[in-house]
Amino acid sequence: MVKMMENELGWKNYVAIREHLVEKDLLLEETSDYWSEESSSIEYMLNATPEIISRIRDHTHWLTGVRSYDYKKHHQHREELFVSKYRRLRDLSKDLDFFGETGILGDFGFEIDGQLVNLDTLKYFESIVSLSLTGELDRLINYEKPVILEIGAGWGGLLAMVKNYITNSQLVVVDLPFSLLFSATYLPTAFPHASVGFFGSSDFTGNEDLLFLTPTQFRDWKPRNINLAINTVSFQEMTSHQIKEYASQLLSKSCSVLYSHNMSVSPNNKISESVEECLSTWPYQFEVEVLPIDYTRLKYQNDSEFELDIKNRNVVIYFILKFFQKFLNRLGLRIQKRLLKYFTYLARPELCVFLFPKISHRSNSVHSSRYKHIFFYSNLEFSFLK
Repeated sequence: MVKMMENELGWKNYVAIREHLVEKDLLLEETSDYWSEESSSIEYMLNATPEIISRIRDHTHWLTGVRSYDYKKHHQHREELFVSKYRRLRDLSKDLDFFGETGILGDFGFEIDGQLVNLDTLKYFESIVSLSLTGELDRLINYEKPVILEIGAGWGGLLAMVKNYITNSQLVVVDLPFSLLFSATYLPTAFPHASVGFFGSSDFTGNEDLLFLTPTQFRDWKPRNINLAINTVSFQEMTSHQIKEYASQLLSKSCSVLYSHNMSVSPNNKISESVEECLSTWPYQFEVEVLPIDYTRLKYQNDSEFELDIKNRNVVIYFILKFFQKFLNRLGLRIQKRLLKYFTYLARPELCVFLFPKISHRSNSVHSSRYKHIFFYSNLEFSFLK
């Protein structure tokens, strides 16, 4: 009975956002070439059936690349990899509770400590840890109703997790129309008592608990302020102009803090400037390293593990690398730095650390394509860091 009511609510929420997008003719908004191609893969969701919506999480792999198939019982042997990274993240902030998948609309994952855990939830929790380590969680909890906005929220998983920590928050999603089909279905179903507002609709007030806007509508939205803006793994897929436009718009809308979890430059999207350069109009920035590996990886928590794994898998490769490392050490640091610059485009971060230990350990970002947790601060509330 509960599952049936949940599915009915999910379908109701889906129909509401679909009708809004069609009625307001919002499905043809301009995007980057990358996102135009990505959106074409999910156009079928405009004609979804109740059965598809009841398991909408089976279809979110188009947004995050995480498939429910990989968490079936016959993949149980991989669970220990998730347990290891889960424990490592928990150790970084021991007082933080962990909230996995909410268990609705086809949520999936390995069950760890009574929670459904997958690569998405570990990624989102890594962001929560970074918010905790920088004091952002504590700051936001103290507001009566903090405004938390995510640009490119995907299916809404990160904001769903954020809502569990900051229960009194107003969540704002700015995303491409086809992506809103997911988040505006999932979030109102996960929080059935929350009020929902679609920008541009006749009954929109701006005070609703959950707000949904397209990028074009975001320009016209006039909030009193934004306490935290979030972007994870989508700035890197935009054009430089689009990133700069968001940077400018957020500042003009009195946004206090912008949190970015992106590569500087994505190999999938060659832009003329890095994400950080595009956001340089923000007065202050601070980078925090949560783990020495990206959210996409589950193994190699430290350099010695990487070295041992190479040796166990192939002794010949191991000794070739050791010989190569000795050769590199004979070169001057200036030449090593130049080699490292180009080598990191081809090699994984752990390998760069292994071969260039003297240089690598001096840098917070060894790999040019590492995902970085960077906080950008306006002049509004930067004083709390001093």
